[in-house]
Amino acid sequence: MTPDPVPPDFVDAAPDTALVRIGDIRLRYRRNDGGGTHYLGRGHSEEYHSPFYPLLGAALAPAACIDIGANYGFTGLLMRRAFPQAHLTLVEPVPWLEAYVRHNFALNGQTFGAFHSAICSAADTGPRSAFGVRERATQDSRVIPQPGMSVVETAVVTLDDLAATIAPDEGPISRTTPKAGRSGSLPGARLSCRATRAGSSRPSSRRNGSSRPLKKCSSASTKCRKPGNPSRNGT
Repeated sequence: MTPDPVPPDFVDAAPDTALVRIGDIRLRYRRNDGGGTHYLGRGHSEEYHSPFYPLLGAALAPAACIDIGANYGFTGLLMRRAFPQAHLTLVEPVPWLEAYVRHNFALNGQTFGAFHSAICSAADTGPRSAFGVRERATQDSRVIPQPGMSVVETAVVTLDDLAATIAPDEGPISRTTPKAGRSGSLPGARLSCRATRAGSSRPSSRRNGSSRPLKKCSSASTKCRKPGNPSRNGT
């Protein structure tokens, strides 16, 4: 069952919200959520100042960007800042985070093309799926619910769905977060994009169930390559 839309004043009216500034980006988050308080850390300031997105923009000028695991909208805002003309699609399965994402884009005077309250998985998952939400640490929510998590039902989209209207020469640049990772991962999870946060060498992964090739990116080398062009490590 699809939850009712969150009223527009939900974020402003919530008593437990706080505001963080990262460069010229303002981000409102829930103060009792580790998925929000981690924006106070150094890594996000480094991501803001990293040349990764500007270099990708200069080299590729992508017409489409997809942020899978949008959280509170920070990386989506970085994408919008670096690729102002691109069609930006955001995917986030934690139901109440949609209100924060919409609020934070409005707070920064920015827009996005589409928002999906869904997980990104394989077509054989079905149109709906259970999803485990760790209310005080949403960054650790899982496709396979773990003990102590709230369980919600959410829509399922595939990368083929998200990229259906994108021409091969238009991108997309895809960034994922590992909410399906560790013991909560889906069987057969595949690397969909090696776009990582500044200062981190760990790739993000999520089962995407797509036969459509994606460009594989590495922030460590600030290079982006097309499928079929092997990297030095053979991936």
